[in-house]
Amino acid sequence: MKKSFPCYSIICFCILNLILISCKSTSLVEPEEFPEPEIQTEEIIPEVIPEPPREIFKAPRVYQPENEELTLVFAGDIMAHEQNYKMKDYSKIWNGIRDITTDSDLTFGNIEAPVNNDDAWSSYPSFNMHEDYLQAAIDAGFNVFSLANNHSNDKYKKGMTATMTLSEQIQEKTKDSERPVYFSGLKHGKEAGFSYNLIEVKGWKILFVAITQLLNRPNDSDYVNYVPSKKDSKAAFVKWIKKTKEENPCDFFILSLHTNEEEYIREVTKKQRNWYTELMDSGVDILWANHAHLIKRQEIFMTERNSRYPSKLLMCANGNTISGQRREPNLNLKFTERDDTGDGLLYKAVLRKTPDSSQAFIFKTERFFITTYKNTADEYILKKLDDDFLEYLNENRPSWLEYIKKRKEICESIED
Repeated sequence: MKKSFPCYSIICFCILNLILISCKSTSLVEPEEFPEPEIQTEEIIPEVIPEPPREIFKAPRVYQPENEELTLVFAGDIMAHEQNYKMKDYSKIWNGIRDITTDSDLTFGNIEAPVNNDDAWSSYPSFNMHEDYLQAAIDAGFNVFSLANNHSNDKYKKGMTATMTLSEQIQEKTKDSERPVYFSGLKHGKEAGFSYNLIEVKGWKILFVAITQLLNRPNDSDYVNYVPSKKDSKAAFVKWIKKTKEENPCDFFILSLHTNEEEYIREVTKKQRNWYTELMDSGVDILWANHAHLIKRQEIFMTERNSRYPSKLLMCANGNTISGQRREPNLNLKFTERDDTGDGLLYKAVLRKTPDSSQAFIFKTERFFITTYKNTADEYILKKLDDDFLEYLNENRPSWLEYIKKRKEICESIED
């Protein structure tokens, strides 16, 4: 009897071919008909960095480590009216915002008065403060000061000389400390050039200069960084900026500008805005303007030099940080310009560099609005304009609640 094995094999072989052909045909099915494979996100997605409030752009995936970034905080005018300097403990002024002013590498403030211990305290129109008032601000974290403003020469050469001597002593005393203190704005007479600082911190170089375009009197103007609002003076200063930046390579050039403009007006004129643009085009990276005694807008720019990340910052005015100008707040909500003088801005900017350190840029910014609050002891102290303060007022001082609510709304509506 013949074996049937060969026929059986042929049949099996045919069946197997049919199966294979059928399998090949399935490879022609469009891929979208198949479920997507599971992705192991931890292997292909980079670490997500939590974005803090008011981040101004999406940061690059690769950047400097956080411990190499530089954090700056910009305040406004630090004034000393009688209501301020009659306090017995100046540290109380700062307790409500100290967590912000110390959480930085550099915190900037404008000292709007001569500082002379040998002269009596005095208020408007001719100011003078004492060292302990300045020291309270330093203890609260401020470590970069402008001394150039319209009140710089209120006490003439004597006041400026005393202020300059004290500032130099403080710089020398703190230079090797964990938080050195810097000053710009006064100089040693007509032959001396503008005073400035090249601040080196955490591997960064920050060029800082403070000037004023306004003095309340013409006397002894040779002792202050003064740039009159004249065409030739402004043109000469623009040249100075370019030359000084070329001679002092830096990561950021910060200019403190005390403006010659009308006070208590929130709008920025076209003429003033054009002047800011000219200064920033000449080499200024951060322009920190003041004088209006109220908060104005802030702007951030890309540049041709760095078109990928923001690298220019303009603050048109950060208002009063502390003053006694708002003596009688209108709790009935019928506001005047004096109500605006009681609010201020603390503007935080975090700087980083590209991986090869070739470009520095503004990584993120954050705004903190603050207000001068007259407590039940008749002391002028600073508070954050936040929900915690509103809750405190609701429970302890309801007569102030609606006033502070409205001040908070006004500040938060200011453009940035």
